[in-house]
Amino acid sequence: MRMCSISVRPDMKNFREMKGRVSASFVALTNGLGQRIQTYRRMNREATGRVTGFLGELFGAAQAIKVTTTEANAVHHFDGLSEVRRKAVVK
Repeated sequence: MRMCSISVRPDMKNFREMKGRVSASFVALTNGLGQRIQTYRRMNREATGRVTGFLGELFGAAQAIKVTTTEANAVHHFDGLSEVRRKAVVK
């Protein structure tokens, strides 16, 4: 009976090349996603800042808004800012 020798060990040169390509692809993907996440976080912070800034102005000018009966306009503007913020958070 003749015994066959089967090499289980992969070709290390090809393995290293493949590993290098996978690592480079992973780094590129991670960098791309990181930049996208940073962009979304910046958009969220800016939208939140606009909402909180408007709320501060709204509470500071509450009496003037009541006197001029522009509550509906203020609420409509606030709704618009809130919608922009909601879209920034959902991304």
